[in-house]
Amino acid sequence: MTQTELNLELTPTFSSNFLYKHAGRIIQRSDFAIIELVANCWDAGARNVKIQYPSHEDDFLVIEDDGIGMTEDEFKFRWNDINYERLKHQVREVVVSEDTQRKRTVFGKNGVGRHAVFCFTDEYHIETSNRNSPSLTKALVTISKTDTSRSPFNIEIVSRNKDTTWHGTKIYGKVSRNFTDYNTEKIIDLISLKFIADPEFQIIVNGRKVAFENLDSISERILVEDEEFHGALSISRIDTQTVGRTTQQTGIAWWVNKRLVGKSSWDGYEHSILDGRRASAKRYSYIVQADFLEDFIQQDWSDFTDDQQVNKAKKVAYSAIEKDLSILTKDEKKEKVKAALSANSGNVRKLPPMSKIQIAKFAEQVSDKCPSVKQGDLNSLIEILANLEKTRTGYSLLEKLAKCSIDDLSDLDDILGKWSVYDAKQVLDELRFRLLLIGELEKLVDVKTTDELHQLQPLFQKGLWMFGPKFESIEFTSNRSLLNVIKNLLDKKYQNVGLVSEPRRRPDFVVIPSQKSIEGSSISLYCRDAYNSDNDNEVQGLEEIIIIELKRGGFEISKQEKRQAEDYAKELLDSGKVSDSTKIICYVLGSKIRKNEHHSSKEGNITIYPETYQTVLSKAHARTFRLYKKLQSFEENENSLADENSTDAEQLLRESNNLSENSLLTEEMQWHTDLSS
Repeated sequence: MTQTELNLELTPTFSSNFLYKHAGRIIQRSDFAIIELVANCWDAGARNVKIQYPSHEDDFLVIEDDGIGMTEDEFKFRWNDINYERLKHQVREVVVSEDTQRKRTVFGKNGVGRHAVFCFTDEYHIETSNRNSPSLTKALVTISKTDTSRSPFNIEIVSRNKDTTWHGTKIYGKVSRNFTDYNTEKIIDLISLKFIADPEFQIIVNGRKVAFENLDSISERILVEDEEFHGALSISRIDTQTVGRTTQQTGIAWWVNKRLVGKSSWDGYEHSILDGRRASAKRYSYIVQADFLEDFIQQDWSDFTDDQQVNKAKKVAYSAIEKDLSILTKDEKKEKVKAALSANSGNVRKLPPMSKIQIAKFAEQVSDKCPSVKQGDLNSLIEILANLEKTRTGYSLLEKLAKCSIDDLSDLDDILGKWSVYDAKQVLDELRFRLLLIGELEKLVDVKTTDELHQLQPLFQKGLWMFGPKFESIEFTSNRSLLNVIKNLLDKKYQNVGLVSEPRRRPDFVVIPSQKSIEGSSISLYCRDAYNSDNDNEVQGLEEIIIIELKRGGFEISKQEKRQAEDYAKELLDSGKVSDSTKIICYVLGSKIRKNEHHSSKEGNITIYPETYQTVLSKAHARTFRLYKKLQSFEENENSLADENSTDAEQLLRESNNLSENSLLTEEMQWHTDLSS
């Protein structure tokens, strides 16, 4: 059996979806298609473009330009070449005006854009006539529907007419798919976003002219310091508040040869440069013009190709923009840092002043280096750092031990031999708090402008121990029910002027505001339960009630104030809520006591103590071994150290309520309040 040699010529065919793969989004999305059709007019050297976009499906889409047009031979050659290489057969620049010989750089490279009409229809008509050799050629272009076609589309010359003076290209077809209900305004917006103003490129959409942004009139150039791209890379900033109107651009837009590449956004090379929700993101936008990157653009202009030259240009541009934004958004970033510190005030306040300053500096650096960081993320970062700063005390302890003398180490060893670290810390923390409480009261009690409700009462609420050892008991608690009895009494007494109030934020106090001849004061009440020893120690009424009435700073106590305190006690007994055996002790505190009124008075189980604030503070000093004065020098040194390192970070801490003017005292009070809670 002999083998027969055969010469078979195989003809390649194209499947019906070839063009969809070949042209991609240009014939799949109407917005891409419209922009590509306009770009074709630009590449044709057109000065005027007319677009007729239908209001409904099955109507005609028409695009006409007055560009250089094509001869019949040019049309056949270019349209029949499936992957037409424009830059190989035509020059990179096209003449716009024969009179001025002005040229423009074209966008197209591979001829894919001519297929954009297939996004809307399976067939379209094209009319074209060359500027230098007028001769009208009309053709019908139809997409192939079968999977065995020898061409993805068919071209049929319908007519020729040499008797014409018109030049340019007109494409029209009936929309049968991908119809998007764009009104004229939306199409104008779409086009104006993609092209920069050119006085010799006018576009009319459904009779309305497209207005392009003129960068020179609405923008300001920013400096590009990199020598390699200096002059080649141009960056302009648009400030909507300066130009007096909003622009459609937001974020950073890359333009090549006056056409937008991809979409404008705040996405940087390695991270987002700015959060689009921020006020600055809505106020500013940037235009980066980089014509030297024209060879690194994807065919549908949706982005740049992944290339080293592109990446280098992006790094330089984004670095310049970040630097510019850092200056512009300084105040905004400051507010973000303050908000983060305020959100973490509970943790930050517990830290030493130097740690607070370090945290504030860190927050500033994060906000500066990563301007797009979200507020919630910055809050979380500060929370984490504050927790880490707490653990640094271990290293701080090692440093302190290294500086201790031999005698100090011996004393410390003796202390730890008798006390656990936990017990020692509890005692020292409580002692420190009491000393700071004394210091705070000494500054306030004799000042006439001191607010007895908001400044003095909270301090005395934490300082019952100043009145004597028995008040150390945690069993003394506020009693609103009994406090209401006093309030009702005062309501009756001052009913004509309605002075008595119970502030919403201070429900544990009764307040008599100062008015006319009435001196203001605030009243608090604390009690301790009584227990029946004959009945399994169950609670049986109240053993003792403490009433503390604070007069404003500078007030002098007289017999009238003592008598009024006695009225409070008797009203409680008459209310039926207190047994006859309950001891009621009333403290009336002021800056001074009138002559012959210093003595206490007792009637039954009611005892009235008029005392000056300084007397109470003297008792407090005695009960804390008069350590306050001795430790003041240590606190001054600590404040001095913090002042030496004070920077903008400390100001941020103050503004975020994490560092007060009297930081050591005020912060310790807050710390103790949080601890008690």
